[in-house]
Amino acid sequence: MIFAIEEINNSTELLPGIKLGYQIYDSCASVPMAVHVAFQLSNGLDPVFYTGDNCSQSGMVMAVVGESGSTPSISISRIIGPFNIPQVSHFSTCACLSDKQQYPSFFRTIPSDQFQADALAKLVKHFGWTWIGAVRSDSDYGNNGMASFLDAAHREGICVEYSESFYRTHPRSRIQKVADVIRKSTAMVVVAFAAFGDLRLLLEELLLEPSPPRQWIGSEDWVTDTELLRFSFCAGAIGFGIERSVIPGAVTDKSVCDGTEDIKTLQSPYTDTSQLRITNMVYKAVYAIAHAIHKAVCQERNSTTQCDKFTRIEAKEVS
Repeated sequence: MIFAIEEINNSTELLPGIKLGYQIYDSCASVPMAVHVAFQLSNGLDPVFYTGDNCSQSGMVMAVVGESGSTPSISISRIIGPFNIPQVSHFSTCACLSDKQQYPSFFRTIPSDQFQADALAKLVKHFGWTWIGAVRSDSDYGNNGMASFLDAAHREGICVEYSESFYRTHPRSRIQKVADVIRKSTAMVVVAFAAFGDLRLLLEELLLEPSPPRQWIGSEDWVTDTELLRFSFCAGAIGFGIERSVIPGAVTDKSVCDGTEDIKTLQSPYTDTSQLRITNMVYKAVYAIAHAIHKAVCQERNSTTQCDKFTRIEAKEVS
């Protein structure tokens, strides 16, 4: 996000003469924290961050990028929606968020899970797996995604032996129950529509008492996560991932490595720039907002672009 904003601020074509400011908050995957931040944003930002004449509308929030999870995005949208503040999510995929009556100012740069659910059902059918088990996060993402998948699976003639839900804040006994269902089942294929933060707990539980081999089918939230590599029984897991992308100029500092690093310690989403899956969705979200602001405050005159940073615009003009 910062990279995209700095790139835009240095551009002579997009918002020339105008610099975008930003604040970044970490919701810690917590709905209460996301709600707290949403109220802060809707109330305006602390003017202490805006000194001199750097900003024309001190504390006015024009748009929000995020959230990552669908449930926090729903909570944020409920709060900032009435203020017509556009929200552009890079990773909230719940099909429920496509309802413009409920979420009129919500947009996203990632497809709805309806497409993924249909594709997962066709993938399972393609391999002739007609007897499966299903697990999901007990969240808007998991519950809505799995409901769509089960509908699609039924249309494809796929039978489901069990459908279990769990969440990372549930007691361990709940996670153990789901693990035991998987171990005792006859279905050799498990479809998991889950956030990796939730699924990791289930996989760690399965690791304690290995079950017969299972073919795992994954949703995009976890199937490309590098941390999955430590669970050997998930080898061969398949699913649909967000398209890998290239962001020109995203890795410009060549001095971050000296050649003596241990590769094992560098395997994290923050150091791996070969994928840039979700990263690119953030990049697109920032640019979408920038183009909307550009359209509101800039005009073409004599083949040159002139932007007035003192043009008073409302957040709803950005959406």
